[in-house]
Amino acid sequence: MPSTVPRGLAPPRETMDHRVIDDALSSSSPTQTDYGEDISALILLIAETESTEPGEFCIYVFYDHQLKCLPDFSTQSASEPPTSTTSLENIQKRKIGEVSDSSNSFSYVQSSKRRKKEGLSSTSNSPTQPYIIAYSETIQMHTNISSGVLFELARLITLNKISHEDVTASHLLSLEGNNVQSASKTVGVLFPDSVIETVQDPAFIKEAATTSPWEELDREEQALAQDRYAGLGHSEIAPGWYGGKIDFRGRLERGDNNSYKIKLDRCTLGPSCRFSRRFGSTSILRIKISDRQILHSSKNDLGNFFHKAFVLWGSVFRAFYAKEGSVFLFKTNEKLVNGEIIASYYPGLSLLDFLNYHNPLDCTENQNQSMSKWAARTALGLSNSVPGPLIEEQNITCQDDIISTSGSDMTDGCGTANRATTLAVSRTVDIETYSVAFQFRLGGLKGMALENSETSSKEPLKVVARPSQIKIRYPSSHHDPLDPTLRIIEILRLSYMRSPAAISAEAIINLADNGVPSHIFVNLLKANLKGVVAVLTTWDGPDAMYNLWTAVERAGAVLHSRRAREAVGEARARGLSSYSNEDDDDDEDDEDGMKYDIGQECSKAWWADQISGCPSSLEETVLVLLDAGFRPQDSPIVREKLKQVVKGAVNNQTCKYRYELAQSAISFVVPDPHNVLGPDEIHVKSSRRNFQMQDDILTDIVLGEVLLTRNPCKLPTDVRKVRAMEHPLLRSYTDVIVCSVQGHRRLLDFLAGGDYDGDTATVIWTPEIVEHFKNADEKYSNEPKTLDICFTSDHNEKVPDFLTRTSSLSPLEKTLAVQTYLLGALRDPSVIGNYSTMHDNAVYHLGYSHPHTIRLAYKFCKVLDSSKTGLTIRPEIFQSDFATYHNSRVPWKEKLDSQKNATSYTSRKVNLPFTRRVKRSQYIKGEFIMDILDNAGRKERNAILADIDKSLFGPLDVVSDPHLTQPWEDATKAAEVGDPRVVQAMQGDLMKIRNHVELVYREYKAYRANKGKGFTNMPIENRQDILRKLSKHFTSYPTPSNMEVHTDTTLISRLRASYAFVFDLQQNARGFTPWSRFPWDLAMRELCLIKANALGPSKTVTTGFYERFKLSRR
Repeated sequence: MPSTVPRGLAPPRETMDHRVIDDALSSSSPTQTDYGEDISALILLIAETESTEPGEFCIYVFYDHQLKCLPDFSTQSASEPPTSTTSLENIQKRKIGEVSDSSNSFSYVQSSKRRKKEGLSSTSNSPTQPYIIAYSETIQMHTNISSGVLFELARLITLNKISHEDVTASHLLSLEGNNVQSASKTVGVLFPDSVIETVQDPAFIKEAATTSPWEELDREEQALAQDRYAGLGHSEIAPGWYGGKIDFRGRLERGDNNSYKIKLDRCTLGPSCRFSRRFGSTSILRIKISDRQILHSSKNDLGNFFHKAFVLWGSVFRAFYAKEGSVFLFKTNEKLVNGEIIASYYPGLSLLDFLNYHNPLDCTENQNQSMSKWAARTALGLSNSVPGPLIEEQNITCQDDIISTSGSDMTDGCGTANRATTLAVSRTVDIETYSVAFQFRLGGLKGMALENSETSSKEPLKVVARPSQIKIRYPSSHHDPLDPTLRIIEILRLSYMRSPAAISAEAIINLADNGVPSHIFVNLLKANLKGVVAVLTTWDGPDAMYNLWTAVERAGAVLHSRRAREAVGEARARGLSSYSNEDDDDDEDDEDGMKYDIGQECSKAWWADQISGCPSSLEETVLVLLDAGFRPQDSPIVREKLKQVVKGAVNNQTCKYRYELAQSAISFVVPDPHNVLGPDEIHVKSSRRNFQMQDDILTDIVLGEVLLTRNPCKLPTDVRKVRAMEHPLLRSYTDVIVCSVQGHRRLLDFLAGGDYDGDTATVIWTPEIVEHFKNADEKYSNEPKTLDICFTSDHNEKVPDFLTRTSSLSPLEKTLAVQTYLLGALRDPSVIGNYSTMHDNAVYHLGYSHPHTIRLAYKFCKVLDSSKTGLTIRPEIFQSDFATYHNSRVPWKEKLDSQKNATSYTSRKVNLPFTRRVKRSQYIKGEFIMDILDNAGRKERNAILADIDKSLFGPLDVVSDPHLTQPWEDATKAAEVGDPRVVQAMQGDLMKIRNHVELVYREYKAYRANKGKGFTNMPIENRQDILRKLSKHFTSYPTPSNMEVHTDTTLISRLRASYAFVFDLQQNARGFTPWSRFPWDLAMRELCLIKANALGPSKTVTTGFYERFKLSRR
């Protein structure tokens, strides 16, 4: 019987203690340890002995078959907590969800005051000294400057393009107004000659609208001014709208004297999260640590640096979380005034208030956990999400998890929702199909919700959570009753079923070790290569060009990429995250933080040039040419670009080791809601017929023996043979993999310790793979008994201990103390990558199931979760492992890394020897599968490319196209006969076109020559900006007013494009390649129009319609 989620009582509130602090770090954070000395033995036991003081330990190792005691290699231990037993001070009297309007203030006097009023700076990494991003009382006093303009000014200052003094009163006067009016012209006001005109061109209005933040920022600020909860959605003043979509960010770089500096990046539209919706986009600043040498240095001192207060135009930001190389800062209610940080200066929350709002530390029900676990819950508020339906509190209930007889949670992370809720969620995201499950956040809940098929769409919205989904508990009356934060379903992703799926190198190694013969993978590689090349090189037949168009579209995921570009901030929820850059949005090549030059507005990656009509991506360019009527048999541009598509597809198959299996699928995994599946049984059904069977028949359900796996796949048991079943009660559960809740252990727990809170899994039903595969011994799925002693939680207090230790500290000291845990991810993240590399080396050298390899796999999993568990690898263990397993390179892995152009987590030395494979061992099962595939792939790749180069992609005898040259030839002939005055005028018109095209041609060649091969290697935005500038110049002259006879705009465009094609052939006639991209880069649309009209009847269509077209099967 479901019961209401417990909430508890509201905590008492007290007034903040106003104190003056000189050095706030003196007793706030435990000291980190170094890796210590190198040992080459396996730690077996840590025990307290009579010879040591209480709490001190002696480390025992087996060395030379003898048990010996070694000293603790860690350099320092955590500081002892104070003996005070009082609880953490509560620092507010009002409801935590309310914003204070108090004008009382007090100051934290920094240890080194800054008396200089303009352009304050700081270089020290000391946490007690604020870091000044931008500060000028003169600029700050100018009240009619929008937040967008201020951020743009700060960005230019951090990039050292301007100083504070360069911003004059006249500049500020010109920049008055709202964000739309002023922010976009900030660079233009300060650098009048720098702005690229094409960005403001009406042709690019759609592109600008998808990423330009200024209109959305005005809307958000206006809405929040009327309703402080409007950004959450469901506000009467802004129906159908939600906020938090503006992304303010910067990056950390090395400064002078071993200090750090922050450079701000352009703010853009991006994904929304709970925090940015509730407190406004301007309240969150994300700092990316893009330099891996900084991030992965054990002595980077990032912890101290990000304990600082960060000052942006007087407002104080403080770090509240670190994740995957990013640090998130929150705008507090503090302000820098006369070199002093004044608390409660602004309405709003302090950092402690903010943290207590999200995850009340002093709530009794949240105290049965470690501080690291508590800190990890901060991520719930940062999840990229779309606010879904609002649900009444009484309709959020709880139902017990299903626990097996051995104690395994069979439903871990997955609750249920009624049909009305799943329908409302699906409609929110606006997808074509109905989803029966979704990944979500709701108050303190996280995980998946699966539809209860026995409910009605007419019921009130209801969610039934499991205890395993409750990550944060809130006391009653914790939030303002008007604050709907805890009642909004935040949608992360909807269920989907993608088939076919691809298997990774890790999965291939597992399959091979568990009995699948190597020749099956070699045959699979050859078949995949043959299939990829065949669909891209079959050019003859009645439907050949249509089939080729479809194959190229699929190879480049063109249609999905278009949708992802337009679904800014919602690509993940719509299932388009694989084709968007929402989670991979930093550009390490952009060292200045500016895509072109002095802060110029630049184009958006992969958007087409709407002036020339030339797409940005390779595959999209081929599509535009094909559907205009160009064919690879007689068009050199199509031929060349299609050749690059084929090469890319072949390289992907042979170098990235991700093999597509026709008979496979990937989807979310959920527990059986009706308990009708037996142990090791699953249910796999699609909402459409897209499952390929052995006889090439498509069906919507998989039956029989299948393999189930997920990432990471490092243990022999991470792939498991199970049976796919069909049951009437599960018929409506489509596009999910339903797992049994029977048996002694959660099925997904066998697969790298997975659960049902949003994990995806891959199902394989390829007969030859399934038939040979044998499940590994379940012992490998159990953590080695002595593994715990390799880790320590010395620096990870329990919440009650932390509250006791910090009870007598000032608010600032408490803030610094809690930041130590919130920024835990900054503590040497290279350990994760190092253990992954060490495991790879052990797999190759010792064997996949060797005991040492198994231990390394489990160590990798533990360090991967260290920020959540608080467990850290002991320094002496890491040093021993590193010395033993990180002293060589795996050949096939080196090739993979070079193809990805990836930088290792560590400074891996290129002169390390290749890993030697042990020949005689029970754990070595013949030649390593990846070596076999590497050799086979290289041979196949070379043979295929040599063959198609010779047979298909050789140079054409004729590169000219009479359809494209005819407009210019006809105009030239027409200008030779007739009335002499008309002839002279016509020739004058043609001369203007000729001179202009030749001028732009020289400019085009100059750009390419100056950049050389580097042009192709430039960031895509830079290349787009250069070509757009040239195409705008190309189309700017002549105009009808410049002409005497040819005064029709359409005719001028046609003649200009035709002559560009003619002149390009003339200039390159004697070159190695008798044509160039010049006419196509600058006149693609017009050349395509000429071609389509010449071939016969054609249909004119707007770009908006065209980009949604998809060829259907006949």
